[in-house]
Amino acid sequence: MIKYCFFISCLVLFVQNVKGQFLPEFSQQIKMPEFINPGYNGLNKDPSAKFLYSDNYLNSNGYNGLLAVGYNFPVKKWATGFGFTLINESVGEILKTNGTVSISVNKKISKFTYLTFGLGFGLEFIDNSEIKNNLESVSSAKLFTSNYYYTTSGLNLFSKNMHVGIGVHSTQLDKKRYFKDEFFTYFLNGSYNFVLSESPSIKPLFLYRYYMGNSHYELGFLMNFSKVFETGLAYRFKGTINYFAAITLFKVAVIGYSYLYQFDESTYFYEGIHELSLAIKLPYKYL
Repeated sequence: MIKYCFFISCLVLFVQNVKGQFLPEFSQQIKMPEFINPGYNGLNKDPSAKFLYSDNYLNSNGYNGLLAVGYNFPVKKWATGFGFTLINESVGEILKTNGTVSISVNKKISKFTYLTFGLGFGLEFIDNSEIKNNLESVSSAKLFTSNYYYTTSGLNLFSKNMHVGIGVHSTQLDKKRYFKDEFFTYFLNGSYNFVLSESPSIKPLFLYRYYMGNSHYELGFLMNFSKVFETGLAYRFKGTINYFAAITLFKVAVIGYSYLYQFDESTYFYEGIHELSLAIKLPYKYL
């Protein structure tokens, strides 16, 4: 019954005049799809939480930073999961906060293949008193200080070692579209885990994002050693390279670090991004 109610809710939300934006920027985006795809956690068996923090890095917008929190609570007998994400992002003098609640369901296709679908509803709060005070146009100032809402959806295909997913977010502000006839942000991501006879396993990753007429590509790989230590690299198609490292503790916690550096002609204003992450799995038997 809950699945039927869920899909009815999907239809209701999609016909609403949703508005708002969702475009957080963090270096581990390629390996943490749950922040951009509400259906990614649809196969989780145990509650889990993730935390991200990046320092105040410098680019053309000024000093920037990010704090993100995600939580997922699955209900196995319903094949359903409930989630929450909170992303607090500073971009120069602009402070943006996105909070999203989501629900996901899964459907078994074959022995090792599943489809998951997720839907989220979010609120965005933008606070920039400094810019507002300096703008002569009241309508322009409102763009930086108003609150907005949005919906997000995600569809994923999981097999034994493969994942492919797409996430869609609305990007409409005050009934005016950002770019021509586009009012969506599209995220496409995937991975395949090559399990070797001996450690390490190798997992290629990709991420594609389309927003405001611009395409963003990212390719990388992760190497996992005995399910304890993980390291890898990713390249973004505008002269940016990203290094990852993570260690698993007691099979329930993963502490990660990443460093993103832009090495093209714009490095004179770019200091790079140091980012820390913590992922915790909370098995039901410990609750």
